[in-house]
Amino acid sequence: MLLVIFLISLVSRTLAITASLNTDEGLWIYRGSQFIKRLLEGDLTHTILKHHPGVPNMWLTGSGMLANCWLNKFFPGFLGVDLPPDIGACLNLEQFPINLYIIPRLVQAVVTSACMVCIYLLIRRLFGQAIAFCTIILLLLEPFFLAYQRFITTDALQADFAILAALLFLLYVREDGKRKLLLASGVCLGLATAAKITALFLLPAVAIIIGLIELGVWQDTFPSRGWKQQLRGFRLWLATILVTFILIFPAMWVSPGYVLDRIRDGVLQESDRGFLFFLGQLTHSPGILFYPLVLVYRLSPILQVGLVATSLVLLIPKLRRRQKNMPAIAAIALISIWVVLILSASDNKIDRYINLCLPMLAILAAVGWLEIIAGMRVWLNKLPPLMEKSREWGCLMIFALQLVLLKSCT
Repeated sequence: MLLVIFLISLVSRTLAITASLNTDEGLWIYRGSQFIKRLLEGDLTHTILKHHPGVPNMWLTGSGMLANCWLNKFFPGFLGVDLPPDIGACLNLEQFPINLYIIPRLVQAVVTSACMVCIYLLIRRLFGQAIAFCTIILLLLEPFFLAYQRFITTDALQADFAILAALLFLLYVREDGKRKLLLASGVCLGLATAAKITALFLLPAVAIIIGLIELGVWQDTFPSRGWKQQLRGFRLWLATILVTFILIFPAMWVSPGYVLDRIRDGVLQESDRGFLFFLGQLTHSPGILFYPLVLVYRLSPILQVGLVATSLVLLIPKLRRRQKNMPAIAAIALISIWVVLILSASDNKIDRYINLCLPMLAILAAVGWLEIIAGMRVWLNKLPPLMEKSREWGCLMIFALQLVLLKSCT
């Protein structure tokens, strides 16, 4: 099963690997090349090239580009392009033929596919096999999510590492405070933050979840451990995020003040850039309707139907009581709603920013679809042999529908 998930993810992320997809990809290959070049030269301060800051992307794309340069050096003409034999000059290119995208895209596809396997394993541990199976089907084939997983930009790694961090943290608060889960969560959120600073939007939502746990909400699933112990755990989590951010980012080793100033100035400038097109006109701020409409326009009908069903589960007490993992479902819903609200508070709005919470929305949609399947099983109770494995058949039906939808989008 794990190998199947990895291979489906890898194939879907590397099909038409030489196709031109997004102009930002060329920028990130350039930044990755400069990142590796300056790292090799010892110019650590200037390994920050963007306020995002996109560090995991630069490690991956830069390593991919370095592999291109080494291949060209030892096997001239192998890549079908004419590159300088000198590694430094090769890394200093400003324009990149499409053949040079292959290795960086392949490297990222391997990492994101490994993340899909880890996401499946953690969802299975937290929610059970059925929800994990349906979620991974939705994530592997959701057109908008898959599109940005294929791009060697910051959104894919931010989304993957952020959902891993959230799942690991929920396992930590559920499983009596196992520190290794907390540390792993901090590492993942540190990587997500190094990919894109907006991953820090998860912090207040996690703090709210801790508060609700200590107030006795969700007591059956998330045991209370006392405010002092929760605070110690939260501080350790924050410290792990910070240490991971520093360790992965060479510029932070020598010039942390310079890096933080660049990030702050870049975020402030981007958040106030205006000149956005929304509802047929140019505007400085699209307003609070932007992301709700993005969810309607960008998410597949299959994901939307699942989310509607989950909303009914959350609102109707009878349906809520049938859910074994209701506290964990509610916690994921809380994080998703919080992220959308924070994104909506900024004047600068772009549809791809919603990728941060798309894996969480897929979990919620899977819950909704399993409730729909359970309802179908009751309705078709005259056909028990057919419906003995209703959940598995239902998830395979979702897979088929997603595949048809994905084909229609290409």
